[in-house]
Amino acid sequence: MISLLSKRIYNRKKQRERYFEKIREATKEEMIEIYKMGYDVWGDNLPYEEYITMCQASKKYRKGK
Repeated sequence: MISLLSKRIYNRKKQRERYFEKIREATKEEMIEIYKMGYDVWGDNLPYEEYITMCQASKKYRKGK
């Protein structure tokens, strides 16, 4: 017979599994949208296209994959 505590632990584990199933790697198009969010702060007056290219080449962003 499963105790009430065991059932709660099992249910929480299942909830976490469902949550983490939704996490996935961003697509290239989504990454561009992410870069856009930082352009006004970190763009350093670069042309927009150059900023996006710089972000795509960044080691920092590649580590996230």
